[in-house]
Amino acid sequence: MFQVFRCWVLEWHRTLAVSYPELCPAKSPSVSGLTFSVKVSGLHWHVTHPSRATEACAGYNCCTSDSADAYCSIAKLLADSAKVAKRPVIFNFTCMEMTNNSSGGVPTALSAPEDLIAQVRRACINRNVPLAGENALEFDLATSGWAFDQMEKQIRSYSPGRDAMHGITLLRLGDGFVKPDSLEALGHFVSRN
Repeated sequence: MFQVFRCWVLEWHRTLAVSYPELCPAKSPSVSGLTFSVKVSGLHWHVTHPSRATEACAGYNCCTSDSADAYCSIAKLLADSAKVAKRPVIFNFTCMEMTNNSSGGVPTALSAPEDLIAQVRRACINRNVPLAGENALEFDLATSGWAFDQMEKQIRSYSPGRDAMHGITLLRLGDGFVKPDSLEALGHFVSRN
């Protein structure tokens, strides 16, 4: 009985979530050249568990059937919204600096952010939706070459064609951001990409 109820709740939430936002770009002011970006959370914990519990708690249905894929549903919504609005709507995803082994030493988290990014990438390619990314965690620009390396790997995982990465946002910048060594590290990252 619980399984039936769980499936019903997830499907109801998905239907509600994907029916409301498609009206937003169409109602926006007519500003020439404006591009919308929709921030989609990277709920990477428990991605390798069949329940995909973290996503399910947020209403992302990736577990009620073999074909359930919340990210495909979101990409379809964005593609449909772009057609209505006659302007691009970008799928902006997080976790770009994380690896499948970066769950902070908590193996029970069953975290797989790289696998999740690949799933989102496929959804965006299949729906011809532009993809952008951002970091999930705070890191020191001057001493965190690992974060830049991983983001660069994600950027370069795209081909130069229709699935090219459309942008990167750096979040959670601390006070050290404006220090010369931080700006130099950022400059190197930008010049390589």
